[in-house]
Amino acid sequence: MERRKKRLMKVLLDGVGSPQGEKQCRFLSFRIPEEVIPNENGRISAVRFSNKHTGTKEELPCGLLIYSIGYQTVVLEGLPKNEKGMIAMRDGSRVDMPCGSFVYAAGWCAHGPRGVIVDTQQEAMAVADHIAEDIMAREDIS
Repeated sequence: MERRKKRLMKVLLDGVGSPQGEKQCRFLSFRIPEEVIPNENGRISAVRFSNKHTGTKEELPCGLLIYSIGYQTVVLEGLPKNEKGMIAMRDGSRVDMPCGSFVYAAGWCAHGPRGVIVDTQQEAMAVADHIAEDIMAREDIS
């Protein structure tokens, strides 16, 4: 296995383990996001998904949404749209949500088809920087 692939495999395997504390990240396959559900303050509180194979629906609690997968832009219910029907962006990374919700977009879903993979990778790094800035600036997050 080439060095890059070995390193990636090590990073993935090092991340596998039992969750520590209450916060965790899970990757779920065959789920299609359908709707962003806000709380009473307008902040993201959950996302509704349907299972591609079973058709069942589930609502998962969510405090941070990064919307960046796929070649087609599908604006989920609950996300604001601009005059072109695309996701309304506040800046290059943050979705224009009320109350400073943690909703971010990058790549083609943020601005439509444009550029090459390197551009999208740079945008993803900018989103990660904005997420870190926003988390550090929030006092209600521990």
